[in-house]
Amino acid sequence: MMHFNASLHGLRGLAALSVLLFHWLGRFPYFADEVREVPALGTEWDLLMLPRMGWVGVDWFFLLSGYVLAGTVWHKRLALGDILQFWKRRVLRIYPALWLQLATLLPLVVALGYLPEVDWVRVIGNATLWMRPLGTGVASYNNVYWSLVTEFSFYLLLPFLLILYRRVGPWPVLGLVATFHLLVVFGSALPEPLGVVHSVVSDMSAYLPGMQIIFVLGMLLHHVPMRLGPKAQERALWVAVAVYLLVLWWGHWVQDVLPRYHWSIDLWRILLGPWIALVIWLLQSPVRGTHWLGAKPMVWLGELSYGIYLWHLPVLSFADRWFPRSFNTPEGSLVILAVSLLATIALAAMSYYLVERPLLRRFSSVHRRQVIGGAPPKPRQKTHPHHRPGSRSSNNSYGHQGRHA
Repeated sequence: MMHFNASLHGLRGLAALSVLLFHWLGRFPYFADEVREVPALGTEWDLLMLPRMGWVGVDWFFLLSGYVLAGTVWHKRLALGDILQFWKRRVLRIYPALWLQLATLLPLVVALGYLPEVDWVRVIGNATLWMRPLGTGVASYNNVYWSLVTEFSFYLLLPFLLILYRRVGPWPVLGLVATFHLLVVFGSALPEPLGVVHSVVSDMSAYLPGMQIIFVLGMLLHHVPMRLGPKAQERALWVAVAVYLLVLWWGHWVQDVLPRYHWSIDLWRILLGPWIALVIWLLQSPVRGTHWLGAKPMVWLGELSYGIYLWHLPVLSFADRWFPRSFNTPEGSLVILAVSLLATIALAAMSYYLVERPLLRRFSSVHRRQVIGGAPPKPRQKTHPHHRPGSRSSNNSYGHQGRHA
């Protein structure tokens, strides 16, 4: 029987807030600078290391999406109708809130003189997600839109990745996606004539952008059944969290000493992904000390997480433009954080209650509560290569459809 996993829903809210904090630090760094080098225990500590690495919240979104969305189709036959229904829900989930934001912001920035003229090609590109990092994409109006392009490319791939998984198993799928990504990152170092491989892969990656390996890690969590007892699960979770924080701290150090787009940062993200995946896998059922993640305020933030992600950067950008020198103190940066957080949540709530939820309910063919979690289903037996799951429901699918699927 499927059930709703509030803890994973709360994680979505935390991921959105971490990205907000990261962009706040970038635009209003005055408080963060005060606590960047705090002496303690014979060394100096950055007390805001977690918000400074808040961009990793995008990877949490990607991995949760891979896990959650694979669960919605894990036991479906994946006939053409199933695939089209899946894509329909993805369009309803992503585009209406995007269109609402464009329809709200573009007239405003034009009226205020921030945008001298409207480039309709760019508008259409943003409205259809045909923008960078796609090879021929237009420039985005909101710098967070790049991740929507990456996410939607996974939506298009997911049914076919799952079909491939049913044919060959998890490791070939993971190996294929990992090889593709590594060739994009390191292929320029290949000797001739292997350099042509990198050229071909780079051309392909222009239309399959982003960290697809992160999504696939989330998808393949369904392959691994949970066999740990409650105490072992609890111990494993805290070990996974501790290792995740150590890897995150290492990435914080790497980010400080190396150029922003250095290849090692891409490699580090690949190494971080399995620890995010392990934390998500271990939260499939309640663990002592994590119930706060499933509290009503956290679940509510999870409901609003897409809107928070879309709206936080425009709010911070307007605050920076309207009050360029009014909050350039440590105290002022905290004030602007509080105001921006309230404004962002209000706009996200407007988007969710007026557009996102009504459309999902109106056009959903199945009216049942969306769920996350449960123990992953057992993998298909290799002795039945033509068997197609579909006769029973998945324990860990994130089904409907009324919440964030």
